[in-house]
This record gives sequence, C-alpha cells and structure tokens, in this order.
Amino acid sequence: MDHTYRFYRALCHLMLNEYDKAETLLREELDEMEVKWGKEGVHHLELLYYGIVQYEKKEYRKAIETFDWVLRIYPQFSEAQYYKAFCLPYTERYMEAPELIQEAIANRKKGYTINEDNAIYERYPYQLRNN
Repeated sequence: MDHTYRFYRALCHLMLNEYDKAETLLREELDEMEVKWGKEGVHHLELLYYGIVQYEKKEYRKAIETFDWVLRIYPQFSEAQYYKAFCLPYTERYMEAPELIQEAIANRKKGYTINEDNAIYERYPYQLRNN
C-alpha cells in the first residue's frame, strides 16, 4: 500500500471524532512527504483527509485551501470537489457550491474517486457512492 500505519491511525481517529489526533498524524505525514518530494509530491489522499479534518473542525477557509491543494494534484478528484463545495457557503461563496457539486457528481460517475488498490474491497471513510 502507498500509505503508512500512521495514515491509517489518523483515519481511525477521524472516524472516532478525535479530530486533533487525526490532524496531528496527518500533518506529520504531509510534512514528511513535503520534505521528500516537495509540495506537489504529497499524496492526494493524505491531503483529502487533512482537509476533511479541517472541515469537521469547522475550519472552512483552511479546508478550502487544502482541497484546492488536492485539486492541483488531482483536478477531477470528486471527493475533494464535494467537500470543498460543502465548505464554500460558510465563507459566503454560495454561488460556487452548486456548480462544484455537479462537477463532483459527474467526475464520480466517470470514476475519478479514491483509487487505492484496496478500495474495491472496502469503501474508504467519506468516499462518495455512485448512487
């Protein structure tokens, strides 16, 4: 797998609503990746979950910045578009959200989603469904 044990621990904390613990672990992951591969070399999935943690903590502006970072790496990533769209109204960017939701739905239908090898066996947390 492309992810560390620390990444999966962060997902566990996220699902337990332990957002600070999840954020700390994901930030450590991102910092290490950035040192090794630069800002554009980090893995989009770590970034997605970092943004989701910020969204859950109601840090909407930070989450939008993180989702924008994800979308620079993986422009059609439906989950990043979807959760960014949920954050936009909290920053008074109401008009952008519906269009981004529609784009996310279209991209999801085209298969632009979490593309991890084991995603065929088990849905990742916060992963969109086809229906």
